Amino acid sequence: MRLGTLILLPWLVGCSTSVDAPPDNAPPSGPRFHLTVDSPAKATSDQSSSARFTVRPVEPWHISVDYAPRLELQPVAGVEIGKRGHGHADSLRFDQDQLALEVPFVPHGTGKRQMSGELRFAVCGEGSCAPESVRVDFTVDVACDSGTIC
Repeated sequence: MRLGTLILLPWLVGCSTSVDAPPDNAPPSGPRFHLTVDSPAKATSDQSSSARFTVRPVEPWHISVDYAPRLELQPVAGVEIGKRGHGHADSLRFDQDQLALEVPFVPHGTGKRQMSGELRFAVCGEGSCAPESVRVDFTVDVACDSGTIC
């Protein structure tokens, strides 16, 4: 009789385990957004140019309009940026489907100018939000206008 009890006991312990299902409001896995940086590959010295930063959420996520976005660009020698910080008041579009910011700049001199910064925003899904902080950078090759001396 003891032998039967010893054999049955491991079987009962093995059956008692359970796996918890994720809650209905669990955030989905995978990318929450796509970021696009549109900047000119080339620019003319002393002429205004601009770069556009666009964030599009991936379903089922959406841009949080309750979290103020912020784009901070670092100062770069040879590049004049009107202001370093850009927020929702400066955005071309700021709604649940998209965040778009455009930053004007004026390059001076010649050569490659690498600009970098940080874009902060938040995306939300069913029952949860995720603040994001993303490094952004782009390089512009600056040249003189044809026929002029820089």
